[in-house]
Amino acid sequence: MALNQSTDDNVSSAEAPTRKTRAARDPEGRKRAIAQAAADVIVHEGVGKVTHRRVAEAAGVPLGSTTAYFKDIADLKQAGLNLLSEQMATYDAEAFALAASEKPQPENLARQINEYLSDKERVASDAAFYATALGDPDLRQLAVRALNSFVAAFAPHVSEPRARVLLALIDGALIDAALYDKPVDPDVVQELLEVLLKE
Repeated sequence: MALNQSTDDNVSSAEAPTRKTRAARDPEGRKRAIAQAAADVIVHEGVGKVTHRRVAEAAGVPLGSTTAYFKDIADLKQAGLNLLSEQMATYDAEAFALAASEKPQPENLARQINEYLSDKERVASDAAFYATALGDPDLRQLAVRALNSFVAAFAPHVSEPRARVLLALIDGALIDAALYDKPVDPDVVQELLEVLLKE
């Protein structure tokens, strides 16, 4: 289960979307928008596709803007990776706050999973993220970190093996939703959760 890497509508292609950045009078806003465009390219195309020209195109800014804010390609790539890491941490904290405070109830968790899988933009983006991570060591490291954070969040309530099976269930449902363009039956998900989360 990953973060929502993009906020554009209907993100379903293998290429990062083109963005419109903030005006030049907001330098921090423009710098972050360029970093977000770099993150989008990383997610949809891979770290190796990050160039000043490609990111400028995705951000909708002049080529000179990327070189003005980021001294070299390594700096630009790192900005994109840092932003992805930040977004993953935020998503994990928000989406699984319940797990940190009390034992998750199957019906509540099933509802969360169904809401996640019903968000077609997030599903497409997360599926692209995982697909790209398989062939990209830097992105794969981020993905593994996020998955381990998920397992750790459930550590107080279920054993690690069960937490990893739960994670596999969600990620399998993600692939299913991405391919069939609809979430799996939430009632079936709840039945499986009741088995995984029982004492």
